[in-house]
Amino acid sequence: MVTFTKGDYEKYNMLYPLKIEKELDKDVETHQYIDKIYKVFLDDKTELVHFMKNFFGYSIKEKDVEKYNRKFITELGVKVRESDIIYKIKNKEIFILIEIQSTVNYKMPERITKYCVCIINSRPNKQSKFRKAPTVFPIVLSVANKKWDASLTVVQEQDEYYGFPPLEYPKYNLVDIQKLTDEELLEHRMGLSLAMVIRKKQTKEEIKKVLNFVVKRGTNEYENRCLWILYGYSNRLKELFGKELKDYMEKTNKGKEQQ
Repeated sequence: MVTFTKGDYEKYNMLYPLKIEKELDKDVETHQYIDKIYKVFLDDKTELVHFMKNFFGYSIKEKDVEKYNRKFITELGVKVRESDIIYKIKNKEIFILIEIQSTVNYKMPERITKYCVCIINSRPNKQSKFRKAPTVFPIVLSVANKKWDASLTVVQEQDEYYGFPPLEYPKYNLVDIQKLTDEELLEHRMGLSLAMVIRKKQTKEEIKKVLNFVVKRGTNEYENRCLWILYGYSNRLKELFGKELKDYMEKTNKGKEQQ
């Protein structure tokens, strides 16, 4: 798994602090979510733990992670855009940064570098031989309606100039829903994965087929809660189904209770 370490921080924080500031200010004004449901799910520690296990093979316990303050002020005093999801491993200088993208962002290597620098800048500057250097695990979750074709690092897009090597921003870890099958995602039995499958569907009938499969397969209490969260936060589902989906779910729940 790709990480952003203290060595990366020393390199990029010294070379590009002013550029980082100006571009981040711009991001504050322009960034919007098409669908907030992915952030809603990843704000849940249960989903975060499953996400790290299913997509990266990392086993983390809920009690060992905590939400980290997502608003940062850099050394120059400029307020930075709020990142999507940041978790911290308790009592350790280890961070998980998740950027949710509903469209392909071709400046993602720069953006990820900026946020990693800001996370490390936000840590107390205590000099101690026992203090561990911060490490960030940068992840991009692409829920775009096309395959992610942006570079993983800026160096892929640059040529050498008068013998100087091109800038190289660290790579990030990518989860692209367009490269995952419905079967793979539905096996996870996660609210996030179900939202990702529905995101890929174009028609009401395709979505109905997915929901029917999930209900017929059988859902536990957690999955039922995820379905209700999906209905509550997904404007797309409300637009396509209206009250029809809510009535269907209530009817299904009553049928289970009577069995």
